Amino acid sequence: MAHLHFIEDADGDVVDHIVFCSDFCHQGFCWGERRSGEKYQDGCEPYQELEYGGWNGCEEISQSEPCANCGDMVQGLHDEDGNPAEPVSETDARRVDRLKSVR
Repeated sequence: MAHLHFIEDADGDVVDHIVFCSDFCHQGFCWGERRSGEKYQDGCEPYQELEYGGWNGCEEISQSEPCANCGDMVQGLHDEDGNPAEPVSETDARRVDRLKSVR
């Protein structure tokens, strides 16, 4: 599950979002506690002066993406080809293997 930071325009409409692996990374990113010069996954420069709007976790994202702060992979529902996403961690992979063996 992802933590999302929504970017709004002057009218309050959501125009973009930033994906984080945790609220810790979300807060750190907004409060400037990130490596300087780091870029987002899409290559654009980091936003300046983001206001941390509070906890916004437990969000599903359609595709797996790296956390904008630490770079860890945040698992989405699907991979690039539209197939169900594979587990990100070894622990999750072991759980899936165990479930497959039971079936």
